[in-house]
Amino acid sequence: MATVAEVNQELTTRPAGLANDSLLKRRVIEHIAATLKKDQQCRVSQITKSHFRVNVYTHFMTKDMALPTWRITSSRFLHVEEREGELVVTDQTRNN
Repeated sequence: MATVAEVNQELTTRPAGLANDSLLKRRVIEHIAATLKKDQQCRVSQITKSHFRVNVYTHFMTKDMALPTWRITSSRFLHVEEREGELVVTDQTRNN
């Protein structure tokens, strides 16, 4: 089963309005979890009130490794808004 990790970073100076948006973050996590494959994990970090970073990890192991590791397979920056009860997600990842 795919798992999602929620990152709660304690900042010394937290941006205004960020603490009140845990419901928006929860909805983003639920949205991302629905798109994951069963061998993937996801970490969601809230950057600003409406910007999120999403890292997707896939299980990785070679013959000479003693322990399995997780490799980042995708990293995205998302702008998320809630309009009329619906999430509007815009992918703002730069493809270099």
